[in-house]
Amino acid sequence: NVAAGTMRQLDAKIVAERGLDCFIYDIARIDSADAPETQADELAMLRNLGFKTNPHFQLCENLQEVWDFYQQCIQHKDSYEYWVDGVVLKINSRETQDQLGYTGKAPRFAIALKFPAEQKATTVESIELQIGRTGVITPVANLAAVALAGTTVKRATLHNEDEIKRLDVRVGDTVIVQKAGDIIPQVIKVLKDLRPANTKAFTFPKKVPGCGGDGSIERVPGQAAYRCVSMDGAELLSRKLQYAVSKKALDIEGLGKKIIERFVDVGFLQSLADVYRLHERRAEIEALEGFKEKSVSNIIEEIESRRKISLDRLLVALSIDEVGEETAILLSQEFGDLQSLQSASIDRLAAVHGIGSVMAEKIHEYFTSDKGQREVQDLLSEVTIVDSRSQAVKGFFTGKTVVVTGTFEAYSRDQLKELVRQQGGKVASSVSSSTDYLLAGDKAGSKLEKAQSLGVEVMYEDEAVQHL
Repeated sequence: NVAAGTMRQLDAKIVAERGLDCFIYDIARIDSADAPETQADELAMLRNLGFKTNPHFQLCENLQEVWDFYQQCIQHKDSYEYWVDGVVLKINSRETQDQLGYTGKAPRFAIALKFPAEQKATTVESIELQIGRTGVITPVANLAAVALAGTTVKRATLHNEDEIKRLDVRVGDTVIVQKAGDIIPQVIKVLKDLRPANTKAFTFPKKVPGCGGDGSIERVPGQAAYRCVSMDGAELLSRKLQYAVSKKALDIEGLGKKIIERFVDVGFLQSLADVYRLHERRAEIEALEGFKEKSVSNIIEEIESRRKISLDRLLVALSIDEVGEETAILLSQEFGDLQSLQSASIDRLAAVHGIGSVMAEKIHEYFTSDKGQREVQDLLSEVTIVDSRSQAVKGFFTGKTVVVTGTFEAYSRDQLKELVRQQGGKVASSVSSSTDYLLAGDKAGSKLEKAQSLGVEVMYEDEAVQHL
């Protein structure tokens, strides 16, 4: 990420200051009778030509030597001048490499051998309960700061009550943390031999500040999650509105977390529709500390440019239980307009491919509730729904179900999903026997493995772009 961001810098001085460097591993083409026949010879030629090559490599004769080298690298990886998360095992013969060739993006003659996730010990200083936009309560461990996989970790999710009981994690405990996928910090073990005396097992309270009403919470029947009983709290409203204006929903720039919290605190925002009424409070907003005329104008202009929205974006913005981006698009494609969706029965909703019975009940419950109907009607007084289906054209993916996973070079996952939809395809979140294509990028992981096991056709970025 640092390297990519640096290369996009327009200021050459900043690029120079960062001192990017690299190792060279391969000669893509060479017009010479002296072309190296092996990877080892190729590295020697590169060094003789003056290129920097990685000194940490070894030619192995068998898998035991590969394993020994791998273990040696694990022991010494912290002494390298750069971060490293594994080694690459390559076929030495260039002729064999050419015969094996490439997939859409990766060579068939090489495979990454990743190191085990780095683990560190630290202590749990407190456990706090965090409220999500749907009112679900997530326990989070506040940790003594620890350096882990290139960052300083101070917090780790504990997921839910069942996970806390399984780990038996308590305030004051010494715990082992690691980053799931080298990204998300998680507690994996409690060192109970180091547990201080008189620690108490963590129990969920009956009330949580930030929930509506008197702050009461309850465990959702059949689930491991706790949720606010009343959804009318200011903190919940702030989180809902933050999600509603995000790129996945209304896509209103300029209304960040702190601004929304401020507007909720002073009473400018009491509902989603109030976002579109902020122009009526221009003078009051400008009177607040930190808000200048130009910044207020920018916010209001951005809001005014988002008064026409597609049905799927509106559904995401409403924060209906179980309805995320993909589900909203499925509903939009199936019903076409809000009126048809609002009047749909539970059975009709459940009949939509990708919508289960639980999801159908939640959607029906929202649209038939007094609160849901008031919220939708209030919002419709401020915005106009446009038919996003008319934007789709018949293309390569028409009638096909596509799953997109991994990281890509030219596009983000969201951009690829949108392009597939514009070509008439349906985007699913998980691989199944009904999946037609898996669009796979780097680190495709378990979805790629499942697609291969089910015989689902795998398409890589270069090939997919030709059809978009």
